[in-house]
Amino acid sequence: MTGSSRKPIYNLEFPPWIYQLNIGPYHFKRAENYKEELSRLQHIVAGQAEFRISPNAGANAVTAYVEGPANEKSVIFSDSRNKTGLNDVLLLLSIFTRRDVFALDPNADHPLIEDPRMYARGGILRCSIPYKRAGDGSHGDIGLEEELNRIVALTKDPAWQQRYESGHFLFLAREAFKRQSIESSFTQCWTIWEHLFGALNKAWMSPETIKNIYAREKIAYILSVFAIRAEIDQKARARIEALAEVRNRLIHYGRLPAREGVHDEAELFCQITEFVIAKSLGLYPSNLFNTVESFENFIQNERPPAKPQPGAKPQKSQQPQKKAQESQRPESQAGQKRGSKKLSGT
Repeated sequence: MTGSSRKPIYNLEFPPWIYQLNIGPYHFKRAENYKEELSRLQHIVAGQAEFRISPNAGANAVTAYVEGPANEKSVIFSDSRNKTGLNDVLLLLSIFTRRDVFALDPNADHPLIEDPRMYARGGILRCSIPYKRAGDGSHGDIGLEEELNRIVALTKDPAWQQRYESGHFLFLAREAFKRQSIESSFTQCWTIWEHLFGALNKAWMSPETIKNIYAREKIAYILSVFAIRAEIDQKARARIEALAEVRNRLIHYGRLPAREGVHDEAELFCQITEFVIAKSLGLYPSNLFNTVESFENFIQNERPPAKPQPGAKPQKSQQPQKKAQESQRPESQAGQKRGSKKLSGT
């Protein structure tokens, strides 16, 4: 791209009844045959708000075209010579639409190797984007466009870039959310926590010190900094140690520990990772999947309540339900209007 030019975009699923997205200096418009191209993407369940689409295995498809500057510098991929600001926006679109969204040179003659499948994770982040109805009387949701513009501006803030090492964790998140085994996703999510711990403490800790700190202490630190849990007591630390055991078992033996509920714990950790990412971007994490309650049950070492069987009499709870911690406020960022309390990270 020289100056401003038009490029095909693969796998971008627009919000229903939204025909273009303007994100930063880039203008994405639906392809003329958008309905047909959209139906070629992988769909696990039947139906879509705007169109009738049947489930299918899916393939990469050109669903949009983008126009914008060719030489804008990349923030997230600042260490790469081949990436531009468009790559940053495509990365965010991938995370928040849960598909590999990418551009391809029209003259490229190599086969597509990108995975066309929907991401297995990332639903919490997508649901954390507030719904905002378009003002033109349609049913379109302009919330995605508005929030992504805010996030793009946030990632360009020098204070944010310094704090989060240019946002490399977003690249790690995209890889972690892709459709793969829970073992792979858990390991990649753990890397995100380790990376964030290092980024938030590099100003006063040496690389060797950061390396030698126990994993449970790093996890406890991130939980506290991002206000996932207000208090990290001894009981909470012991439960965090159980997560560290999952990580160690995977790294050294290639499999999860052989105990009941370990798959649920690994999945919960991936969900909490989405909470951390949401807060780092100034979003209020969605609790659509009851993540807050599940995490509190995990800390208290309680099994989730069993679903009542048809015809069974309701039983009284053995323990009173604790109120959810007020832990869903995003971390305050420099120059950011969201959030009401600054959380120290260093």
